[in-house]
Amino acid sequence: MNDKSGGAANHYHARETHRCAYSPEAQRNNEEWDLVVCCTIHDDASSMNLAMELCEQVPHHLGCAGHTVQLAIEAGLHLPEIAKTTDAARRVVSHFRHSSVAVCALKKRQEQLGVKVHKLQNDCATRWNSTFTMLERLYEQRLPVQAVLADETVTKVSIRRSLAMRERQWELVLIPVIRPLAKATTIMCGENLGLSFISPCY
Repeated sequence: MNDKSGGAANHYHARETHRCAYSPEAQRNNEEWDLVVCCTIHDDASSMNLAMELCEQVPHHLGCAGHTVQLAIEAGLHLPEIAKTTDAARRVVSHFRHSSVAVCALKKRQEQLGVKVHKLQNDCATRWNSTFTMLERLYEQRLPVQAVLADETVTKVSIRRSLAMRERQWELVLIPVIRPLAKATTIMCGENLGLSFISPCY
């Protein structure tokens, strides 16, 4: 089977798989209660979008506002220059998370510079909110972090060079941009949420 026919077969399989997304049980419930389904709301996974497009019983469908915003943010974080910056930030955080010497030096610098004594935070690749938390904390601690990395008695030259973040990368941390989006997605993904919460955020 060539690629073209294989693609057609896969598409046919997907159509047949998702054609039953609107279950007979749901149809019976609608008929029993005399309900008319005008629109459904779902996450923006490609499988759900396909299922709703193939579902003849539901004329309209909308993606979840919170999930849509999250997908947009994740796409932004994967832009080449942004991705390089977050990767550089991860390397710095990883260094301080795995070096007891660096951790002790960081605490001393925090006290000297009057910066809050906070630990750096790792992120989770599958949760963009954790990436925001990592970047926010690193940006908060940028002065003591840079001081420790510049201290040759604490950080080897080779390590300092490998962990150096350019000024442009610090600017690309984009905390003022990401913070309101993080708050918006947290609100929109809550359980007890009304439409009045969505409109100002979306």
